[in-house]
Amino acid sequence: RGKNVPSRASASMLTSLGMEELITHDLKTYRSLALELATNQEKLENIRNKLLRHSKTSALFNPELSVNNIEKAYQSVWKNFANGIEPHSTYI
Repeated sequence: RGKNVPSRASASMLTSLGMEELITHDLKTYRSLALELATNQEKLENIRNKLLRHSKTSALFNPELSVNNIEKAYQSVWKNFANGIEPHSTYI
């Protein structure tokens, strides 16, 4: 997790995959995790297997579902606007 958009986006993607153990909070922890994965073949293999399992059900790996969700969000935002509802967060 970080203060810039790419860091937050990456953390969000890892969270949606159920792989929070790969999220780090600073450069020192990131380096430590990278070194651990580079030197611990079993842990790296477990991460790969988990990614493979979760990729089969994640919206990140399903563009059709992602497009449908964003279209629903756009429709919801437009409906709110057309009905005079103040802008607010939309969750689909």
